[in-house]
Amino acid sequence: MRLVSRVFVFASTLFIIIYGILPGIFLLRVSFIAAYVAGRNLLAGMNPIVFYRFPDLQKLIDRSGFSTKFVPPLVSTPSSLLIDSLLAIFPISVSRFLTGAINLAALILLAHISSSVAKSSVKTSYLVILSSSFALATNFSVSQPMIILALLFVLSFYASSTNAEGTAGVALGIIFPFSAFAAIPAVLFLLSKKWRTFLYFVLSGALIVLLTYLVEGRAALLYYLQKVFPYYLNGTIGNPFSTEYQTAWSFFRRIFVFNATLNPLPALVSERSYLLAVSLFKSTVIVPCAYFFFKGVTQKDYRESMIAAAFSVILMSPTGSVYQLIVLAPAVIALSQIAIDENKAKTARLFLILYALACIPVYNLLQSYFGVHNFFLIYEEFLLVILLFIVYLIFQLRKFPRHLLVARTAITGGVVLAVALTLFIGNRGTTGESNVPVEPTLGTRVTKAATFSPAWENGRLTFISVDPTNGHLTPRGNFTPEAAIGNCYGLASDQAGENFAFDMVRSGQPVVYFKTRYVSLSFEGEMGSVSRDGDLGSFQHDGKLYLIDLDPYSISVDDTLDFLPFRIIASCFDAGRDNHLNFVLDSLNSSYSLVRYDIGTQRSNVNQLYFRPPMICSENNDVYATKGIADSTEVVVIHNGTDEARLFALHGSVDDLAILNGDLYLSSDFERGMGLPTVYKYILRDASSPISSDK
Repeated sequence: MRLVSRVFVFASTLFIIIYGILPGIFLLRVSFIAAYVAGRNLLAGMNPIVFYRFPDLQKLIDRSGFSTKFVPPLVSTPSSLLIDSLLAIFPISVSRFLTGAINLAALILLAHISSSVAKSSVKTSYLVILSSSFALATNFSVSQPMIILALLFVLSFYASSTNAEGTAGVALGIIFPFSAFAAIPAVLFLLSKKWRTFLYFVLSGALIVLLTYLVEGRAALLYYLQKVFPYYLNGTIGNPFSTEYQTAWSFFRRIFVFNATLNPLPALVSERSYLLAVSLFKSTVIVPCAYFFFKGVTQKDYRESMIAAAFSVILMSPTGSVYQLIVLAPAVIALSQIAIDENKAKTARLFLILYALACIPVYNLLQSYFGVHNFFLIYEEFLLVILLFIVYLIFQLRKFPRHLLVARTAITGGVVLAVALTLFIGNRGTTGESNVPVEPTLGTRVTKAATFSPAWENGRLTFISVDPTNGHLTPRGNFTPEAAIGNCYGLASDQAGENFAFDMVRSGQPVVYFKTRYVSLSFEGEMGSVSRDGDLGSFQHDGKLYLIDLDPYSISVDDTLDFLPFRIIASCFDAGRDNHLNFVLDSLNSSYSLVRYDIGTQRSNVNQLYFRPPMICSENNDVYATKGIADSTEVVVIHNGTDEARLFALHGSVDDLAILNGDLYLSSDFERGMGLPTVYKYILRDASSPISSDK
């Protein structure tokens, strides 16, 4: 057994160095590039809200020249963006090296402090941490900060064991603005009457949030809380059914929740069963962990408290990934040491083996290379962690006197059911259900693709999907571009279906590319956009709107709106009428104006708006616009620039609006999470008609 252990440790160490530490120090990877680009633009004074919008962030990354691949949406907290901006002070290669070096130093400290809290040898601590293999390597290779956060997590319990309650609270408070899981041990300390620890937690966390507010402003914090954090709490960032999220949320969604595109064959379609299962799971984790945490604090055995807190943190994470398991390593160190102290060598080995197996993402290998889709095999990591938790509970219950075991088990079961019922009642209104029915019309193929800018071509809906894993463009409908290269952000066609456009990147430079049957035109510009149903395109530069007139016999770039003194935040042409342009002016960053401009007569009508519409489109005298409401988006119609009427609301954001063939089309992440928008159709001829989706 000792030989096997040594071989395993050697192989794991070699794997971590080759696939984790070395790439983490010297190679640029996607998530690090996204964070660095966001940090650099934050230093330049850009509004942080831009970084949370998938197309906008992708454009910034393309323009930086650091990557030609598509990246997942950025879900870092606003406080995390502050750290990104500090790292962006240095050249990107230097910043990458520093990040890897800091993680390596944090790993060494983590091993030693974990051994102090667990009362184990440093050798045992390194053995467990190195057994995390893939999880630890992933932390380095993609520059995840979980090693640093795990270090602060363990430091809080080490401080508690030395009666430094203030330091314990500060350590948890530093974590909270970067990862909300710190609230779990903080609340457990509060329930254990550690008032000072909780007070310092609140003060230190509030101080970092205040600093974030002063640097980034109120809008960024509110946007994160309204548009990003709810998705995180509900486990719907990206694909809510993805096995990349090895959590109870994804597991039970696969069983109970129907989604025509992402989960067409659940075992049992029942939204209530899903809510009940998640509520029961939460209470089963919360109640025993709270008890064992309190027991550890009262007996001044902080390794027991650390174990209970670590399990609750990992199991309650709604978007769990393999790299998060590094937070569980200190708990496994303590568990194995407790078993060794009690001469339970086999139990200690069981803890170590289950943890090591959970850190190897077999589910990825099965799906990627072998095509195996067995339901339980593809949730291998989640189920192994659950098994480890069950063994931990059995190990703890074994310590109870037999005459008390039945009574305590019954009491615990009753409390679990009571908490589960409370959670179930409280969660019924937060399922993301909408009174807007959605029906798929273009098949049920599961895809990670992001969809942008629908258009109408030859009587059929046309749009382009972009696979974020490889950047490949996938045309839908009957649209076949002659040069499907680069990153696509826009698509348009005239009424005859002859024109289309890409906003792409060549050699790191933004290029707007228009093509018709007759001519091609390429030019550089900022914030390139394309028209809706018309052969006019536009781009913005230095706060001015430039119009591009594509004609079979001439090409001209018109600075017709050069006289406008204010920043243009949205623009569109009337569907089918190329001579009328609608745009929204941001007058003084506080008031907005809707301008209707006749290109032929050069006359304009100006009306005041009481909200900033991120997206607008127009047909005749009606302008359709979006407005954010909490974690939802309203779509409204403005008639003659004055009368505003609400059409409908969707849970999530709207990325695009277009009038196509007399109907309203939009791209939204409704019911799918950030970064996975779907094309929806709203029939304007009947205002009471439901939305139907084209996926």
